[in-house]
Amino acid sequence: MPLRQARGVRSAEFALLALFLLSLVSCGDDSSTDPVEPTTGSIAVSANVAGGSILVGGVDSGKTTDATLSDLDPGTYTVSVVLEDYSVAPASIEVAVEAGKTKDAAFTLTLINQGSIAVVSDVAGALIFLDGAATALTTPDTLS
Repeated sequence: MPLRQARGVRSAEFALLALFLLSLVSCGDDSSTDPVEPTTGSIAVSANVAGGSILVGGVDSGKTTDATLSDLDPGTYTVSVVLEDYSVAPASIEVAVEAGKTKDAAFTLTLINQGSIAVVSDVAGALIFLDGAATALTTPDTLS
């Protein structure tokens, strides 16, 4: 092989070797492709009645049962639920949020007895109507 051709072949071999080495360097540890560790957690709030306002630390979260509160920094949160005409048990729950995890907070809502109406009339035995509908009760009696 003439000297000039041999130099051309060696130059091409050198160029290929350089490209190979560069590709190895570029395939090294690239931290941008490593999975990102989660930094926040969540609380799944549930109740036996839908529509209860979810409070965190006494502040309305803007969500209602059932919902998940997301993107919470790790720490302890006081969660409660309120709904007009219902009592709630427990009154609140302390939840320890951990990064990457979802914790549960479950509540039981019970309709509060709204009261009663005592119905009397000048003549005993009068039929009692409620909102225009007969109740099958007669005076004196109490509607609950």
